[in-house]
Amino acid sequence: YEYNSWSLRDTSGFSSYLQTCKELGREILEASINEIENFGIPKKTENDVNTIDVNIILSALEDELKGSQYKALMLLLKGDNSPEEKKRQLHEIIKELGPEATQVILESILLNEGFVAGLVKPGDR
Repeated sequence: YEYNSWSLRDTSGFSSYLQTCKELGREILEASINEIENFGIPKKTENDVNTIDVNIILSALEDELKGSQYKALMLLLKGDNSPEEKKRQLHEIIKELGPEATQVILESILLNEGFVAGLVKPGDR
């Protein structure tokens, strides 16, 4: 393609540039269509089907934790600490919450409609 100002101002230069872009776009679309026709649409893997939406967990945490606890937890999880240090600090946070709060969080996750809908029925495997 010619991008200099004269060729872009010249109507014949612009129209040939536009035509070339259209042809290239058409070729890309035709190649994409052929690929889908020959190989089909990629199927979801079992991992795609059985992944849990992070928002289900975040919602359960937001509902049960105080604002400062939630912020501290997010900072910990997103932080640069080593996995061992994160695990140690997470253990302390969970320990401070106590068994009732952790039970409520787990119940909220397990009873969430999105979680239940994503479960595989016993005969499906």
